[in-house]
Amino acid sequence: MASNVISGINFSLDAGTVNFFGARGARLGDRWAINAFGGELMVEVAKTNETPQAIMRCIKDDTDAGKRDKIAYVIVGVRAAVALYLNGIITAEHLRKASEGEQYIDIPNVIFEDLSLTVRVDASRENPAFVATADKDCVVIE
Repeated sequence: MASNVISGINFSLDAGTVNFFGARGARLGDRWAINAFGGELMVEVAKTNETPQAIMRCIKDDTDAGKRDKIAYVIVGVRAAVALYLNGIITAEHLRKASEGEQYIDIPNVIFEDLSLTVRVDASRENPAFVATADKDCVVIE
């Protein structure tokens, strides 16, 4: 029997709980549970689509600036990555195809509007809710 656990060195999905570098979250019906304060304690929070909206604003800004064709990555902090999973944007199928390095996880073929992008979960970001678009070299588009 195949395991339902998907894991890498710095991420996992087990029994509906996603974990990126220690930032964890799970869906609980119409609410979410996250470890907002770090550690093991998970607290219930209301659903929000703030992270996907922030990414769409970045894409719109790049489009308005004539840079849409440069977008190859969405770079996110660890809590933003959890939010993308809880919003159903990152799925188990995406996680099965993820690759990683010491401080990042690359999740390919994530759809935003009509763009198929790689989401880079960057553990080195001080702001765990960080979101930005980046070019093919993973340089943030200004």
